[in-house]
Amino acid sequence: MLTYAQLFAALPALGVVALTPGPNNLLSFRNAMKFGILASFTALIGRMTAYACMLALVVVGLSLILQESRVVFTVIKVLGGLYLIWLGIQALRGRDTYEPQDQASEVAAPDQWRLIRREFLVAISNPKALLVFSAVLPQFVRIGDAEATQLIELGLVFMVAEIAAALFWILCGNWLGLRAGAGDWIGRIDRATGALFIGLGITLLALNPHEST
Repeated sequence: MLTYAQLFAALPALGVVALTPGPNNLLSFRNAMKFGILASFTALIGRMTAYACMLALVVVGLSLILQESRVVFTVIKVLGGLYLIWLGIQALRGRDTYEPQDQASEVAAPDQWRLIRREFLVAISNPKALLVFSAVLPQFVRIGDAEATQLIELGLVFMVAEIAAALFWILCGNWLGLRAGAGDWIGRIDRATGALFIGLGITLLALNPHEST
């Protein structure tokens, strides 16, 4: 079980990481502008599923694999970078058409699954998220006292913090999506998000894996 001291030490760090405008938060912001609160919040199922998979892998020893195998980490880093660049290109091309939010009921069910799938893929291919589970969370674990249980509890704390942070970004995106002239804003956000995704992807590809840990 986590102690209050562990919790109070971990919460600020995990909260800052969760609130940072990384790929998933930018994706949630963009989704909320286009599809509203419910669709973008439901899409978080994909992100939480990816995080649950990461947490499970870390509990069974993935952190040791990453520390010992630079090849594994490099493969994850390259795939994540390429996927972010692909998402950025899709955003720049405006592949997701904008519908006014008062017509949200017209959004087809398959679109929701696409949003969930995209949240999952962005999260699972993001080395930053993987490092949170494999390198950051273990820093708050008491050695020799049910480490796996502590990791699970810390992982759940981080996932709750991620949901809260994502809700903040979703509410901001929804607020902007409801403003007059939201259609014009969508185009600007698409271009900005696309550029950011491409920039983040290139940064990941350029990172030296020995420096990223």
